[in-house]
Amino acid sequence: MAVHIFVVNSTNFLTCIRRGVAAIPSAVRPDINDQLISRLALIRRHDKILFYITAMKQIHGVYKVIDKPFYDETPVWDSTDSQLYPLRGS
Repeated sequence: MAVHIFVVNSTNFLTCIRRGVAAIPSAVRPDINDQLISRLALIRRHDKILFYITAMKQIHGVYKVIDKPFYDETPVWDSTDSQLYPLRGS
């Protein structure tokens, strides 16, 4: 069982908790997308997820992964810059 850390701001942390999902943004550069996808691909069922909240400089929660990562473009985060977070784990 592995532990994965997602770096978020306090608003995104609340969204992650409320929606039961952690996500990685899609990147403009393909090489960055490849790196993000490879990190998400390591997540397995029953792994643990921690959230590092940047403004607080603290790690919060120990959450258990309930399913394998997936791709979904349905908006979850309120975003004015149209940034998608389609690479998700729950």
